[in-house]
Amino acid sequence: MDASIYRSLATCLGLLIASSNGMVWAVSYSITELLPAKGDMETFAYGINAHGDVVGQSLSGDLSGSAVLWKNGVPGVPKLLSTLDGGNSLARGINDIGQISGYSGNGGTPVLWTNGIPANLATPAFPVGQASGINNAGKVVGEARLVGQLKPILWNGPQPLNIPLPGPNFMGAVTINGHGKVAGFGAWPDGDRAIVWNSSDGSSTILPSLGASFSKAIGINNAGEVVGVSSENTPIAPHAVVWNGSVITDLGVPLGARSEAVGINNFGKIVGSSGSFNPWSEGLVFHFQADLATAFLWDNGTPVNLFDASDAAAKGWSNLTVAYRINDAGQIIGEGLIDGQFRGFLLNAIPEPQTYLLTVIGLGLLERRLRRKRKPVNDHAV
Repeated sequence: MDASIYRSLATCLGLLIASSNGMVWAVSYSITELLPAKGDMETFAYGINAHGDVVGQSLSGDLSGSAVLWKNGVPGVPKLLSTLDGGNSLARGINDIGQISGYSGNGGTPVLWTNGIPANLATPAFPVGQASGINNAGKVVGEARLVGQLKPILWNGPQPLNIPLPGPNFMGAVTINGHGKVAGFGAWPDGDRAIVWNSSDGSSTILPSLGASFSKAIGINNAGEVVGVSSENTPIAPHAVVWNGSVITDLGVPLGARSEAVGINNFGKIVGSSGSFNPWSEGLVFHFQADLATAFLWDNGTPVNLFDASDAAAKGWSNLTVAYRINDAGQIIGEGLIDGQFRGFLLNAIPEPQTYLLTVIGLGLLERRLRRKRKPVNDHAV
């Protein structure tokens, strides 16, 4: 390789190294705004599959909601999912073959959408509720609301199974992993407790808490790692936690006074929120005051502020309030504020500086090999 090639390669490397110390590399995620259906105002993103398909809800000005699908996370108007009776609807989860769980109807009817067609999961015994989590085998978990009770339900075929309770008077089933393990919570007289139920043998495990009796399991991956919330002394000050078997780890509160872990992928990356919010319960997951919470990623235990680590501010967002799910490709969904409106978002990772440096070095080595091959050989002495 001649001197000019060395100088060119050195210049490229120098520019990349210099830029990695500046603002060029401050952004590690690119944000996509998940737009509402025509005529609606706000959106909420709750589920994502391996292909980047996102489901959630589009909300109108009169607060009526419609279950929607953003195919491959492509910007634009989402697809409206058919409803059972034309009332409110919401999509909670989506598996890799495109089946979607949620609810439809103003009274709340659990629904499974297959190829866009809704199937009513309600039965006379369990007429009202919602379907929340779904795995790639098509098993669905959720809740049935009875008088004074909340019953965890597993749908696997036409007949729902009432998940046996390990003691409390009600339980919420939030999500299910690829092996049929269900994460949720049960209510005891002294507080809620995180529970994992194994659909293969019917066994259940009550997970430990940080100190107080309060805890909730919200996400679970295929390795059985569970994320959620627990408190040291009071339910109004929860901490994001992860359970590995019977071991609980406090992920801390990176911002404000409270935090929550909501989703975990199969590589152990965790998403949720942290801030000085006052948590309130909607269904099975905490939501947060928009100006007091910020979406976070925990990467090998290290918290990452997703608003700061993305180009959200440059694209007009004022805050990212919570991250709900992360798939194995590292795509993250959640909700935030833009132009004073709640909007769902999709974050895609931008390659780190080291990736570009290695690419340039690799191209340089390739160029050297090509030049050697092209170099003419003179076997005759002059």
